[in-house]
Amino acid sequence: MKNLHTPGPWKLEYDYSLVMPFKRGNYIVTSGPIGPSEADRDELRANARLIAAAPELLEALNTIQVCLTSWNEHGRYTNLIEYALTAIQKATTNV
Repeated sequence: MKNLHTPGPWKLEYDYSLVMPFKRGNYIVTSGPIGPSEADRDELRANARLIAAAPELLEALNTIQVCLTSWNEHGRYTNLIEYALTAIQKATTNV
């Protein structure tokens, strides 16, 4: 399957700006965390960390799905495979 997303690594800067490597240089996707309270900033930081990990998470999920499929001789992993495929499809399919 061809990846249509910008490949990783995506990096977080000191201010939690998300930087993605792009064909013509780096591309900053988000600004740093701003909000009226520390709780808002903590949530924005957590969201930024999750977004930055997205390429590696997708790659890991694809690998896990392939392994489970090869080990699914007796149908033990069918539910897990479907769960993984649903998440992969959600991340890679245009709406």
